[in-house]
Amino acid sequence: MTGEGGYRVLIRMEIEPGAGPRFELAWGEMSAIARRHPASRGQSLSRVADEPDVYYIVTDWADEAGFADFTASAGHAEGGRKLKELRRGGSRTPMVVVQRVPGHLVPSAP
Repeated sequence: MTGEGGYRVLIRMEIEPGAGPRFELAWGEMSAIARRHPASRGQSLSRVADEPDVYYIVTDWADEAGFADFTASAGHAEGGRKLKELRRGGSRTPMVVVQRVPGHLVPSAP
């Protein structure tokens, strides 16, 4: 099921201690693969401020079918392998975006 705002997955990743730089590089490679998928609506990576080995990934998709198509792809398998090597644990929470509010728009300079 997808709401008007699309389909979102919140992923919590616990990584091997000290693997942050390698994880961030591998995530960057995976996000570049995801970006090329037509159903991709963007991703973000955040690190917990006081837990350097815990990250959250927010990945947005047009719909659940598009996300499923991406996760079944060869690109996802390859990128996922690199991330899995660094992961100690985590969770994945699928969501339906109910409302989306854009941030403040700064006027362009003339």
